[in-house]
Amino acid sequence: MALIISVFILVAILSLKVDGILIEGPQSTTARSGQNVSLRCVTNDTKLDLHWRYMKKHSPEPEKIYNGDSVMGDLLKVFTVAKDGNGKYELQFIASNSTAAKYFCIEPGTEMTLTAEVTLQHGPVVRSASSLVNMDPKQRLVLVGVVAAMQMAIKKDWFRHLRREY
Repeated sequence: MALIISVFILVAILSLKVDGILIEGPQSTTARSGQNVSLRCVTNDTKLDLHWRYMKKHSPEPEKIYNGDSVMGDLLKVFTVAKDGNGKYELQFIASNSTAAKYFCIEPGTEMTLTAEVTLQHGPVVRSASSLVNMDPKQRLVLVGVVAAMQMAIKKDWFRHLRREY
């Protein structure tokens, strides 16, 4: 009798459908306009296809970006989704005024949702010495040329100032 009950309990446990669980959600970030942004969401159920939505400021409700299969219509020009088959989904886009928004990673079935906000950084870009080393060579050449031209202009003005005094 105990064996029959044990078998019955085991069959009941195995027949339960356990939905996946979001084990990693997107992280809020601040980006400069034109910078690549990647938001990651991971589920432990590789059979589920996660969905992505976003809501711009002053929008009444979130707009669907990715339905688990493809990026929606015109949003294909702005967003891409990379999935690796192990439950990891990365929403990728370029930071801009139109992509500064709140993003939702949704697990269908459970409707479990994790969110992140992408905001734009405004103001001057401050570069460190290490970022100059890692800079694209063409950009570095332009920057060095601009600095050299500014130094020459300063020296020329300084020499004019010396001539006036003597």
